[in-house]
Amino acid sequence: QKLRGPPGTPVFALVPIPHGYDISSIFELDPTTITRNEEAVPWGSYVRLQHICTSTWVHSTNIKLDPDDDNVRFKIGCALTKEDREAFQIVHVTPDEVRDLDFANDAAQHLDITVSKWEKHGLANVNANDR
Repeated sequence: QKLRGPPGTPVFALVPIPHGYDISSIFELDPTTITRNEEAVPWGSYVRLQHICTSTWVHSTNIKLDPDDDNVRFKIGCALTKEDREAFQIVHVTPDEVRDLDFANDAAQHLDITVSKWEKHGLANVNANDR
């Protein structure tokens, strides 16, 4: 409900985009602690995220990404309201974790392309052993 705001206010949802260099993918970090102008936000600190194109603030929701999935992953959205309690922690991610996530992302894209080709050629309904 907080994402809706007053009647007539636009509602924004965060969705993946095909290109990381799209201006709509730029967010500004707003630290919850006082920092000097243009100073880097330290690891472990909390920030609010402002979407540059819409001037809205990122908020969590209790809406599941996939209602049928047991994993607890929720959608996030943007609203005009800036709330101090909606802060996200800046955490360090090791290069190994980044590599693993890149590999998983690449593998998922490859599998998606392969399944699409199977569906296009009528092979999607073939049992696994025949594939």
